[in-house]
Amino acid sequence: MRPVFPAVLLALLALPAPGGEVEDLVKALGDDDYEVRERALQRLTEIGDPAVPALRAATKSTDAEVRAKASRALACIEWRTALPKAFLEKHPDAVGGILGADDESLVRWLQLLGSSCPGAEAVPAASRFLEFPSARVRKDALLLISRRSAALRGVRDEAALARALPFLSDPDPGLRVLALSVAGEWGRRDGAAEDRLAETVRRSVVPAALSALGAADGTVRAAAARALGRIADPAAVERLCEGAVDPVSAVRIASLEALGLIGDRRGARVAAAALTDPGTDVVRAAIDACGRMKAMEAAPAIREAMAAEGRAPILRQAALEVLEVLAPPAEEDARRFLADTNAVLRAVAWRIVLAARPQEGPLAAKDEEAEVRLVAAAALTRAPRDAAVPALLSLLDDDRAVTLRNSRGEDLMRGEVREVAIASLEKATGRASQGADTDARVEGWKAWAAGGGR
Repeated sequence: MRPVFPAVLLALLALPAPGGEVEDLVKALGDDDYEVRERALQRLTEIGDPAVPALRAATKSTDAEVRAKASRALACIEWRTALPKAFLEKHPDAVGGILGADDESLVRWLQLLGSSCPGAEAVPAASRFLEFPSARVRKDALLLISRRSAALRGVRDEAALARALPFLSDPDPGLRVLALSVAGEWGRRDGAAEDRLAETVRRSVVPAALSALGAADGTVRAAAARALGRIADPAAVERLCEGAVDPVSAVRIASLEALGLIGDRRGARVAAAALTDPGTDVVRAAIDACGRMKAMEAAPAIREAMAAEGRAPILRQAALEVLEVLAPPAEEDARRFLADTNAVLRAVAWRIVLAARPQEGPLAAKDEEAEVRLVAAAALTRAPRDAAVPALLSLLDDDRAVTLRNSRGEDLMRGEVREVAIASLEKATGRASQGADTDARVEGWKAWAAGGGR
């Protein structure tokens, strides 16, 4: 190739990019002078997107040096576009560093990306690391993406999804599990209307995840079931029913959880059958699935599982909460646990009983555990005044702050017992509390009671 006069070209490189400059710079990529080639490469990278068509054409040049430099320039432009602005401001040498890095250095760049960009903006850039051949780099990239899974729907990056898709069938189980996790989160519906990306997930991810349910590795099968549950495609129900009887308990649990998330009644039969599984976690998943599927026919089997000797309190609680939904009123079921040694189970049982019979609140108000007293304080507002007011007054010195959670870890009730008692007193008596703070209001109610409650 005929060399370009270096002095003229170096001056040209210092100027803003006019219309014809890109063509001259591309030619300069094959110049005999190393400095000219490097400056041309740098300038083309700075020009960015306007230079991309010419650079793509140059990657087919007969000149090997031009091809190599054009490919390098394209990679620089793509990485500069992919990396978040905040990251480039902190690490201005990142593009060159990443392109020239070995595997160890690539892992460090990924770590820097994760620490510098805590939000969703790191996801598209992390997906670019999937193009490197190192399995370790790919795993770390998928791990970073999966950790930002809550933000994936906000990213809406089809290119990033496309880079992850090939790993859904990767022979490396670790890569496959991570890819399934990412794809499942990306396809999570959460009540949102289906869009083009959700369509892509259903078309590309669901078949791959269904295929992964037949993988030899149990961790892959479990990851596939979890992904299908998040995507909630009814087409997966039959295969997930097979997964519910898998020899690996983790697969059974993931399959039952997925069937519950999908909510299709076709899965009710296997969920009910799983209530006799020897594994506590499997039974827990089966109970939850029956509840989500509204499988009322499973109520007798749930009662049986709840009554089995040695069942963990959290399992009995889950069963009781599901029976409350499937077979209301569950008062008789709940009464079996009013004297249970587990405070949370006892509190949940009292909550169900008092929903039907608030007049029994004074008995619950005497319980030794604050969780039960909190339930009583809230329920007594619906009890007859003559029974409610004395019991509520007895709770005014109870400053224990507690939270009652259901078996899924979601808050059912929270607060300080005396504050809830004060609120219930106001409703029961129609009298407003007097005082600037809780202590003053407590004293106000005590004075009111001492005066005959007038």
